[in-house]
Amino acid sequence: MSTAATELWIKMSEFLQQGDCELVRDLQERCSGEDHVTLKLELDYRRSDAEQRANTIDIHAINEFLCFRGAQLVAYVGISAFGGESEPFEVTGMVHPDYRRHGIFTRLLGLAREECRRRKPNGILLLCDRESAAGHALMERVGAAYGFSEYEMYLNGGSAEGGARRLCDVGLERPPMRMPARWPVRMRCIAAMIRRRPMRGFHFPKMRKKEA
Repeated sequence: MSTAATELWIKMSEFLQQGDCELVRDLQERCSGEDHVTLKLELDYRRSDAEQRANTIDIHAINEFLCFRGAQLVAYVGISAFGGESEPFEVTGMVHPDYRRHGIFTRLLGLAREECRRRKPNGILLLCDRESAAGHALMERVGAAYGFSEYEMYLNGGSAEGGARRLCDVGLERPPMRMPARWPVRMRCIAAMIRRRPMRGFHFPKMRKKEA
């Protein structure tokens, strides 16, 4: 095997192209299956954003960090700036199980952090599944402080009244009226969602306030 086929190399871009997105999705399935965790990579959002800006020529920001060995994707880190620089940037990623503990994720995370510093957001949030032992070990190693938990939710079907009675921690004095099917799904989900295990957000050190 040639040296070029075995060397690690890093690709950085503003948007996730279709071919790269498929590689990231495959790696996500491998890592989720291996570790039994949820990875919040927002791939559908990333592809939608890339398609809307397909004709953009100038590169204004770097959001995608991919590490390859030859043609194989072995690690990925992505930046999500949903609220622009006025809000914290969300950073998440993964490493192929066979390529862990070699400093690859630390390298990608360092590149992502430098990009965040250049753009000066109002903080950086690292996202990690509650059940990910490796993820929590990384948070501790980089000095990130636990900030909050967010829950993945899904529509449980049936009426809103039935869903309201099944909510884990939310008590309602009166069940809401039945919501028409034509209403947006998000509105109908208000009373018919069930909590699943949370994703945890960690504040990256020294990035909680916007730098001058």
